[in-house]
Amino acid sequence: MGRLARESYFRRENLHNLIERMVLLVSPQSRSKKIRIDRRYDPKIDMVWMDPEKMKEVVLNLLTNAIEFTPVAGKIRITTSRSAAGGRDGGVRIELEDNGIGIAEDQVENIFDPYFTTKHKSTMHNGTGLGLFVSYQNIRDQGGSIEVESRLDQGTKFILTLPDLPMEIDAGPGDQSPADSG
Repeated sequence: MGRLARESYFRRENLHNLIERMVLLVSPQSRSKKIRIDRRYDPKIDMVWMDPEKMKEVVLNLLTNAIEFTPVAGKIRITTSRSAAGGRDGGVRIELEDNGIGIAEDQVENIFDPYFTTKHKSTMHNGTGLGLFVSYQNIRDQGGSIEVESRLDQGTKFILTLPDLPMEIDAGPGDQSPADSG
């Protein structure tokens, strides 16, 4: 039985390896459209405190959307960097940018609403309108944020920030999730 939300389980995970696994997962779609996925990873970012299952879902959803709305021979860029805005001790910033069709200015403010979709505008696009809503919830559950910048016919950039530690977690010995503590 599918659920819209699940409890978070945090642990340290290599962010770049997680992103690479999601890029590999969408590679059949990106190759079929001849879309290049460039990665610019900050070498200082390694293990990041996160819920890896929720982060996989976020990255996969954003990549899938980017591929879907990017033209043949287009480009997607994923950039990671340190961010002072990521939480009380700084954090990590992930940008996922495409040169696709973009989102109309009057729709940008609604894209994280449940069931909101722009995919009905074409018969080749379909979806429930829950992908970005779930991504928004998953990032919020980790104490992070997700923002979007978009211009029609120029592309879209999603900016994710994750704190070094989720707000409700105190830095202590070990990296235990609720599942590990019982």
